[in-house]
Amino acid sequence: ENLSVALRMKPDYPPAYYNLAMACLRSGDLNKSAEFFSQYLQRKPQDVDAAQDYSFVLIQLKRWNEAIGILEPLSRSAPNVAPIYFRLAQARSQTQDPAGAIEALRRGTSLLDPRKALAWLSRSDYDPLRSNPDFQKLIEELGAADK
Repeated sequence: ENLSVALRMKPDYPPAYYNLAMACLRSGDLNKSAEFFSQYLQRKPQDVDAAQDYSFVLIQLKRWNEAIGILEPLSRSAPNVAPIYFRLAQARSQTQDPAGAIEALRRGTSLLDPRKALAWLSRSDYDPLRSNPDFQKLIEELGAADK
């Protein structure tokens, strides 16, 4: 309620949009959360953490192409943040881009300890890639590096 009042008083107040996005996320209203994240990032496009949160919401909503549109530039502005690449791979795997997904996974796994990378790859998010020979090769390489 207070955030709505703040926006009526100052419609371009970025923290209100961010806090509304987070409140909606916590209450389970993903569509509203995505809307507020979008409005926040229009005002604060350099906020890497908020962009990651927004991509997480878009992925939960299965809005794969929109998530890719956030994650690709984010991977260039924050090239050493592994979760960005894992989310990008998840979204790309759902848009029938296995080569792009594997490329993102290779970058993401290169930033982590092999055990942590294998833990990420064990998630069901990557099930569409499991039969891909390049995915299997990546798993083998990580397993060998872990020994």
